[in-house]
Amino acid sequence: MRHLLLSSLFGIALLSFGCSPTDTVINTFDETWTLATTSQKGLAFVSMPSGTQSSEFVWGDFPNSFSNITVFRDRMYALNDWQTFILVFDATTTTVVDTLFTTLYEYPNDIAFANATTAYVAMKRYNVLLVMDLTTGFSPRVIELPGKATSVACFGNLVCAVIPEKNTAVLIDTRTNEITKSLQTAASPFYVGADAANENFVVVCLGDGKINASAPSNPIMQFVRPETASIIASVDISGRATNASIQRPRGLLVTANEEAFVPVQNGLIRVSTRTRSKASIVQLESYDGIYANPARAELMTVRHSPEGSTIDVFDEFAENIKYTFVRPDSVRAVAGVAK
Repeated sequence: MRHLLLSSLFGIALLSFGCSPTDTVINTFDETWTLATTSQKGLAFVSMPSGTQSSEFVWGDFPNSFSNITVFRDRMYALNDWQTFILVFDATTTTVVDTLFTTLYEYPNDIAFANATTAYVAMKRYNVLLVMDLTTGFSPRVIELPGKATSVACFGNLVCAVIPEKNTAVLIDTRTNEITKSLQTAASPFYVGADAANENFVVVCLGDGKINASAPSNPIMQFVRPETASIIASVDISGRATNASIQRPRGLLVTANEEAFVPVQNGLIRVSTRTRSKASIVQLESYDGIYANPARAELMTVRHSPEGSTIDVFDEFAENIKYTFVRPDSVRAVAGVAK
């Protein structure tokens, strides 16, 4: 809407200066960008908004291929389920520029960035968090955890990792790389995101009955205040009441607009990270993942069907679809890179 308004004002200004119909007006806003997609075929780059694949599959011979891709600054990090390293791409040229090795602890699960030189990597099979030196590609330090972390997030001098098997979120000080607090959460905390605007961590708990044999319970979003090492709010994110206890969150995206988004079976849930009072359903599709293209202030969702994977690109509040395209493979994760 902002770009439309600016375009309209620009057009009015031209008319006021007496431009003729043959005068050339140059539009400097470039709508083209690159989307990275992962599937069992490998990692592919797609030209947007046309939706055409712009490169052959990268590292497509790996079993299960890449499960997670994250953009940080001018780099894109691709994690593989069954390889003991993380590939680093130049986000503009989409070429491999570095490799981060996790060899001793096998397969990476998630990655978060404290600063330009340090990242924290959660591992699939070990109760550790690797402190990764981005300049050397190796981990000079390992932080012991009370269980396997499924997700990790950073802001400021703080790291938060969630451990579903222990119903625990741990807080770590990046200056000492020591655990400063372990908090008991709702059942099965599975995702965590950084809400830097409000200086909180956002934790999404699946609820009982999803990864354990307990009686099913509703999924919950909880807000962790590092300053007091406490949970300051909890919000039910089951969506509609029908079958609420069996709803399973399929991702978490926390944006700079103080919003958190979670896809469940019956819709896309939005919660204000500022008010932390209630959840609302902004879309009614069943999405399998949610991702961001921060440089373009857009959200992206993935939903699977027998025909392949549908990727919807929304505005920053997930209220309006800007465009949609279908990939013929089963997409596991996406990441957007503005050109």
